Amino acid sequence: MTIVRPVALAAFAAAFLSAQDSQKPAAVEAAAKAPQVQNQVPTVGVVNLDRAIDTYPRWVKLKADLEGMQKTFDDRLTQMSKSLKELKATIDAEAADSEGKRIKELQYGLMLQEQKGQADILRDQLELEFARAQVVVYEDLETAIQKVARQKGLGLVLRQYEPMPPAGDPTKLSPRSVQKRIAEFERRGVWYAAESVDITADVIKVLMVPLDTGKAADKPTEKPADKATPNAKSGGQ
Repeated sequence: MTIVRPVALAAFAAAFLSAQDSQKPAAVEAAAKAPQVQNQVPTVGVVNLDRAIDTYPRWVKLKADLEGMQKTFDDRLTQMSKSLKELKATIDAEAADSEGKRIKELQYGLMLQEQKGQADILRDQLELEFARAQVVVYEDLETAIQKVARQKGLGLVLRQYEPMPPAGDPTKLSPRSVQKRIAEFERRGVWYAAESVDITADVIKVLMVPLDTGKAADKPTEKPADKATPNAKSGGQ
């Protein structure tokens, strides 16, 4: 068995402590250089997309173009209806079971089918043009929102809808109104937001200046009989 003398033990302890002290500055320096992990709460903003879209010049122009396209289609269908009405009048004036009456009835049936086919084609085309316009506008909104968010140092931006007016006594609402109100509540992602986190005005300001997106011209191009359609209120902002 080896016996460690007191003097040798003391020398060993002193050497060990000296070595530890010499390592402290290096350890402190390394710790200072190490990336610090901070528990930061992301700054949140909200934006009312409906309000931003309604005032966006590009959407205002696209919407006007789409309305003009619909009017053109409506006029075309109205003219076809007029022709059908005139043909129907001549059919009624023909003698019963006459050859002329049967021929005109056949023409009437063909014109009726053509009108329905034209209406379907026009409706589908206008709905497609409307959807394309929405894509253009949403992409521009994304660009504008990202720009404002970066300027303000926001980590998250949520969509906020216009607040619903009080409904009053729910027992006095019609079944349809009740269902509509429930649907509006269920789609809501933001239930409260202070004015200080609302960036809608900032986004609108950015949208007032044409964005450099590199997109092609906006105006929809109408084709003779395979264009679009519809129902002005199909989906929209």
